[in-house]
Amino acid sequence: MNEEILYFIVCFLQPIILPLPEPVTIIGGSSILGPLKGATIGFTGTVLGIIVMFLIAKFARRSIINKIIDDKKIDKFNKYIQKNETIIILMLFVLPILPDEVICIGAGLAKMNSYKFIGIATMSKLVTSISLAYSLELINFNPIYIAISIVLIIGISIIKKIKLCIS
Repeated sequence: MNEEILYFIVCFLQPIILPLPEPVTIIGGSSILGPLKGATIGFTGTVLGIIVMFLIAKFARRSIINKIIDDKKIDKFNKYIQKNETIIILMLFVLPILPDEVICIGAGLAKMNSYKFIGIATMSKLVTSISLAYSLELINFNPIYIAISIVLIIGISIIKKIKLCIS
């Protein structure tokens, strides 16, 4: 299987079922494919995955959603977006506060307008995909810096997931 197709599949599945943070997938793909292809394919795959996950949450039965994510995380999400949903959803997608699947499920269950959600997701993922893909250029593609960055991103993600499970 070609690297581009595999990368697209990983980016598509990331907001649905893969426990990988977006920075890991985009930076990894960009280091192999280059920043332009990494950003383009990463953006396309991630946005399509977000749309699919949102639609699953919007139209699936609650019992199916509960198998993917627990009610405490959904309740926490709904508390975040009670006021100013547009800016909050945008910030949740840009800043790694919650995993993408939690944002998609929360917005779907909160009965957020589909067009508005997809617009926000598209704008935010355009920004994050481009900035993450070109971040390698900023650090001069030093493999040590990349390894340290990926370890830090994974470590922060694990700590945040542990905090979400505890609370």
